[in-house]
Amino acid sequence: MWGFPGGMLQYGEATRHAVIREFQEETGLLTKVTGLLGTTSDFIAHYHNGDVAQTVGIIFEMQLVSGQLNADSDETSSLRWFSLKDHPQLFNSQAEIIWKHLQQFDIPFYD
Repeated sequence: MWGFPGGMLQYGEATRHAVIREFQEETGLLTKVTGLLGTTSDFIAHYHNGDVAQTVGIIFEMQLVSGQLNADSDETSSLRWFSLKDHPQLFNSQAEIIWKHLQQFDIPFYD
């Protein structure tokens, strides 16, 4: 199952910096933010350790600066580019909602 690169903010970190950091940690690619595509917040995550949290997704448009895809991290088992026409099996309903908005060019989106 697939998902989007992402993660959590560190205390005091701006969302713009967090997405660049997380993208590089999970993909090996250095990117820069070029726009805001949308937000999602209507999702409850149930974690393996029993924690339950409401997640907020802030979806940015990114531009590649440098690097090559590299899945050699603790958080990433495989990396692949998908066109919006090719719908992979996504790991949760929040990712499905994001994919639907992107496919339909329904930007900016928010719930």
